[in-house]
Amino acid sequence: MRDIRFRAWDSYKKDFITWEQASHDYNILASFFRSDFLTPSQYTGLHDENGVEIYEGDIVKHWTGFYKVLWDNWDGKFGHNRINEPVHGFVLEGKGGGRTAYRQLIDSDGLKVIGNIYENKELLK
Repeated sequence: MRDIRFRAWDSYKKDFITWEQASHDYNILASFFRSDFLTPSQYTGLHDENGVEIYEGDIVKHWTGFYKVLWDNWDGKFGHNRINEPVHGFVLEGKGGGRTAYRQLIDSDGLKVIGNIYENKELLK
C-alpha cells in the first residue's frame, strides 16, 4: 500500500513543513490544509532515480525536458477506467503547458527531482 504523506510550503518562512513537524504543533496541524500561508502537496508514492521522494509541486528532469508534478482531475483526457469513469491522478506538465500521464515517464529511466515550483520557478521558463 502507498504511503499517504503531505508536506506544506510555508510562504512566510520560505521553506517546507513536513507532516511530521506539523503533527507535533497543534497550531500548524490545524492550519495545514486551511491556511493562507501554507500550501500542502501530496507525496506521489514514487521516487526518482536517486531515491528522492517525489511530491506534487516538484520539478523533475527527464531526457525529454523539465516538468512540474501536479494532481489533475483528467476528465477523460488520458482515459477512463473499466466502468467508463474519468481517471484522476498525478500528471507531468511541461514548459508549454502540455501534459503527459505520470506513469509514462516514471516507468522510464532518468527521472530526477531538480527543484520545486516555489523555490525554482525559473526552471520552467
